[in-house]
Amino acid sequence: MLQTMARRAEYEAGVLLCRQGAVEDTFYIILDGAVDVSQEIDNGRERHLATLAAGGYFGEMGLLDNRPRLANVTTRVPTTVLEIDGATLQRVIEASPQIGHELTRRILAILRANDENLWKAVLEKEAAQKELEIGRRIQQSFLPPDMPRLPGWEIISHLQPAGVVSGDFYDAMVFDDSRVLLVLGDVCDKGVGAALYMALFRSLVRAFAEHHYHSHRREREQGQSAAESIVAAMRDTLQQTILFTNSYLTRHHARTNMFATLFFAILEPDSGYVAYVNGGHEPPVVTGPEGIRCRLSSTGPLVGIIPDVSYDVGEIWLAEGETMLAFTDGVTEATDADKQIFGREQVMALLQEPDASAAALVERISAAIRAHTTSAPQSDDITMLAVRRLEASGS
Repeated sequence: MLQTMARRAEYEAGVLLCRQGAVEDTFYIILDGAVDVSQEIDNGRERHLATLAAGGYFGEMGLLDNRPRLANVTTRVPTTVLEIDGATLQRVIEASPQIGHELTRRILAILRANDENLWKAVLEKEAAQKELEIGRRIQQSFLPPDMPRLPGWEIISHLQPAGVVSGDFYDAMVFDDSRVLLVLGDVCDKGVGAALYMALFRSLVRAFAEHHYHSHRREREQGQSAAESIVAAMRDTLQQTILFTNSYLTRHHARTNMFATLFFAILEPDSGYVAYVNGGHEPPVVTGPEGIRCRLSSTGPLVGIIPDVSYDVGEIWLAEGETMLAFTDGVTEATDADKQIFGREQVMALLQEPDASAAALVERISAAIRAHTTSAPQSDDITMLAVRRLEASGS
């Protein structure tokens, strides 16, 4: 009876039978052929969910409720289906309650199986979320729990991940002669892969910098390089660290196609001298009471993608009342609901205005980004590192 009352239909390949978001009440049983089930995601792309062949079925939810379709269903090859809509189901029930009861029972069985699969997916998602949370805590442990506190200086960090884990990172380490290593990096992409690479990057930079700097100090103490100045040691440490890091990544991890932008520096607190390397990173800005003084442009390419490249070392002296602000492109590229970016010009305009502290500057930029993005999902990690030399009265 079902075969005679239901509509039998034949479709060519490429015909859209169910449209995601449409409200329809037709249940399909595949007699011959195959269909593809897919779901629309961001930017007009589709994610393939399943391919159903003869004996498969779809659209059962639409037969019993009035909710939109959850996916698109398109014929993969010429396909023959039975189509059962709400009116057909009602006629079957009226003509033969037994067949109607059996059909309803089968549809309910399908729904029950879907509920079981959904519950299983929920449990798997919860397990994955727990693993991500563990990863977040481990990643958090790679970041310094507190920024260094130095007489006459203020060092502030801010990291706001776009997801559970982040591809951005920062670091600050005080050497035993009071000079300070400062690092800000941005790994390409987002998510777990970027987070793993972030951990590797941070570990390499810290380990190589500490090794090279302490090697210079031992040489000075042993009189092997008596003429070598502290400034030369700072510059050489930066250059050797980035060369070793880039070499290690390109030799051992080139197949990952992962790389990072990297700004890192060593600060000499007594004089305000800063030696730095900028590996393809957004140029940090030096700003003071009279606005922006300069930007610290790239001294070499991205790190981890091109072997055997060279990096120059830049230098600058921070005067009292000046702040050096480094930030990732998540700041300039923060987007609102209409996909309009916050923009570099807006950041520069904020930096022209003086602030009483590095913390106030970072908070003012953060507040401006929040006002711009409002309820839009965060598109990228947002990270800032601010170093301010206090005026004599504030030391």
